[in-house]
Amino acid sequence: AVQFWDFAFMRSCSFVLSACPLPLPPSLRLSAVTGSRASRFTKPSKPGRFERRMQTKSEQAETDKRPYRECAGAVLFNSSGLMLAGERYGASGSWQFVQGGIESGESPEEAARREVEEEIGVPRNSPVLVKTIEPSFTYNFPTNLNSAIARVFCGQRMHWSVFYWDGDLRSCILDQNPDGHPEFTQVAWVGWDMVLGAVHPMKLDMYRWLRDIAQPLTVDYLKGSH
Repeated sequence: AVQFWDFAFMRSCSFVLSACPLPLPPSLRLSAVTGSRASRFTKPSKPGRFERRMQTKSEQAETDKRPYRECAGAVLFNSSGLMLAGERYGASGSWQFVQGGIESGESPEEAARREVEEEIGVPRNSPVLVKTIEPSFTYNFPTNLNSAIARVFCGQRMHWSVFYWDGDLRSCILDQNPDGHPEFTQVAWVGWDMVLGAVHPMKLDMYRWLRDIAQPLTVDYLKGSH
């Protein structure tokens, strides 16, 4: 089962998501989608598979003078081992974790906490930091991407932090983003299979890399080894 909260309305999801490993409290079952057996956590892939993509300038063309945008992302997981993801505003069917640009003077953790507060309305000090991942992961924008950010930057250098937050999705506020429009149209507790199947293709390698690092962290935390 997967929890959904839509800030405008609650609606069923058309695709099958992974079942959560533990039963969800009945009071939080806003919309349930039956999926496969509980997601199985996998061991990290062997080192080196994504190493080239993690180099800070490995994919920047020599003729491209645009810099990379420094960004922070937040992997929020709950007591069932599921992650909080959102369906992107204006991009139906495209899901991702909270992320955004790092402002001057911010650390990656501080930026991630601010983005959590701005994008989903969760107070920035509420999530518990498990780990800030090093190194960062760099990806390039597609050449045909038409956006204001892509006109200034050639891609993004992502600094990820993993947080534990076992809050109620009904407490999320999605319409307070200072950019003028919501970042997400709805949020849900999801498994990695769903995220990898719904993230934008340009971020897919990064999310695979992120899964291999974040999954063991969440498993260890929930086992009480923290």
